[in-house]
Amino acid sequence: MKKLKQYYKKIITYVRKKENYGKVLLGILVLIFLVFTAIYILGTRNISKIEERKIINNSRNYMNFIEDITESKSKDIDKYVIFALDYNLYNNNKNEIATGDLVKFINDTFLLNITKDKIISLGITEEMLNKRITYNSGKDTYSIKKDESTKEIKEKNFIYYKVKKIRRKNKNTYVIKYSKYLIDDPYKILNYYIEKNTNLDSKNQKDIVDIKPIRNYLVGNTSISSVKKLISYNEDDLKNYSKKKGSVKIIYVIEGNNIKIKKIK
Repeated sequence: MKKLKQYYKKIITYVRKKENYGKVLLGILVLIFLVFTAIYILGTRNISKIEERKIINNSRNYMNFIEDITESKSKDIDKYVIFALDYNLYNNNKNEIATGDLVKFINDTFLLNITKDKIISLGITEEMLNKRITYNSGKDTYSIKKDESTKEIKEKNFIYYKVKKIRRKNKNTYVIKYSKYLIDDPYKILNYYIEKNTNLDSKNQKDIVDIKPIRNYLVGNTSISSVKKLISYNEDDLKNYSKKKGSVKIIYVIEGNNIKIKKIK
């Protein structure tokens, strides 16, 4: 206690000296600046539950097809063309899109500035060919052929991304980290939920999972996005029909009412 009083007296003596007024004032101003800076940073990076839910929901449709980007080996823009055509096919039920609309969709979805000439000059790459994409120069449209046979559907692997963590980087930039799950056989999903529904007792009938989306997908009557909406966020469910394959981080930017993908890591 005695040492504390002595230390306090030294501080008072230092402050009272005229030549130290400027140093003390500067120190106070620096402290105030640091406090307000810390409050600003915490305020801009804090994210509410409502805001978090909105960002996740608005980006969900993108995530249903983002494997076209994340799993691509291409270093060119063909992966964005594939993404756009897949999205248009399975989300809008249209297998053809005008090149101008294709360009607009890509630039509205990603923080890019791709031109129509750049896409046309790309031609049909190997990855686009594997996805059965064609270009009609007469109509200036791109088309994609969807999987038609049940054998093709059964043998098609797909990725499901589960939100692991979300944070706000600044006022209009968000970072979401996703756990990545590989589903190598969609029938595993159907079989798992049939068994789970069967084993529910009468008190838990509200927990029954609607398996129509997966049944319809397996016969080619609905899109993969419908199946991904069915897939549970529950880790115990996921591990029964998928394999965890690491993670991916996506940076989103809000521009007006639009959410864009800035970067994928």
